[in-house]
Amino acid sequence: MKIKLLLLIISILSVSDTTVEHPVHISVTNLEYSESNQEFDLLIRVFTDDFEAVINKDQKINIKLKENTILKNRRFIDRYIHNNLKIYFNNKNVTNKLISYKTGLNEDDNTCEIFYKFKNKIPKKVKVVNTLFKGFFRDQKNLFIFTCKNTQKAVKFDRSKIQSEFIVK
Repeated sequence: MKIKLLLLIISILSVSDTTVEHPVHISVTNLEYSESNQEFDLLIRVFTDDFEAVINKDQKINIKLKENTILKNRRFIDRYIHNNLKIYFNNKNVTNKLISYKTGLNEDDNTCEIFYKFKNKIPKKVKVVNTLFKGFFRDQKNLFIFTCKNTQKAVKFDRSKIQSEFIVK
């Protein structure tokens, strides 16, 4: 429920005309354990124009994320995510286990959704290092939500806070 409310807020605050700068800079990352599939689902939602700009600057390229170009640009997306979002379960980096699942664009609210899946046992301890957009926008906030069995944790990352750890119950 909290996740849906947050996504609604992001949609309301965004604008559909990408030529106008939107008033907030936020990303939302959900890492959720699927009991039925016994795997973790990772969803990252970002503003498309911000994501294009940061990938282009970071990798010194010039891509445009559109429905007809998203697949050919997936390697640039994956490289940026793998370099700027590190997830550790019980002190072991599981970021390299991420398997690209799909990428979607929502032109109505100028967002890009990147989906990953990976198999892993439920950890006792989770550590997240989130440097998505770090140094790119002064007001950037990255919300990370972890859901697994009886544990739900939400952490807000920003310029001064890029790392968090928590215990899974």
